[in-house]
Amino acid sequence: MATRIKDQLIEYGEVIVGYLGISYQTLTADMADALGVRSKTGVLINTVHPDSPAERAGLLRGDVIVAMDGGEIENEDDFRKRIGLAGSEKRIRIDIWRGSKERTVKATLEASETTAGLISSRNELLGWELQEMSNNLARRLGYRPGSALIVTDVVAGKAAARSGLQRLDLVLEINTQPVGTFDDLKDILAEMDPGDDVLVLIRRGRRTFYT
Repeated sequence: MATRIKDQLIEYGEVIVGYLGISYQTLTADMADALGVRSKTGVLINTVHPDSPAERAGLLRGDVIVAMDGGEIENEDDFRKRIGLAGSEKRIRIDIWRGSKERTVKATLEASETTAGLISSRNELLGWELQEMSNNLARRLGYRPGSALIVTDVVAGKAAARSGLQRLDLVLEINTQPVGTFDDLKDILAEMDPGDDVLVLIRRGRRTFYT
């Protein structure tokens, strides 16, 4: 891992984080049994983001990813690290279970972070994972790029989950301040202390509300 990051810093001057374009969770034994999957480890896809490498590769919600480039996937943290460290423009092989059948698909990762504007960052205090909107996704949702962040994951038991936030919610404001980029988010969080109340303006479907 350290060698991979060092090589990227030498070549690009920054760490290029890979982006596949899915939301997912760790596969449990009960989930595997319900889905008819023989593997007991991996990740279950909850959402395939529009216009993403995952969508172009043919991945679907409900697919179970069990291996990447021949390496077994243990859980969501394992998969997140593998995708992130693979970097951009990397063509990867993904082994999945779809129903009771095994399949293999290939996807070409895009760049996350500054090179593609598709940035995922987990805030441990609030317990959420957010993503900036690409130009294409913003247009599909009817928003200007940079006008909202997308919730891609919510950690059970953390503040975001207790407030009722859900995957694919759009975050429009935090503490009455507009938030559409990670620079906005960084500035807002820098003014907060642990334990501070957080008021979030959410867009969910056709509803806009505070939580």
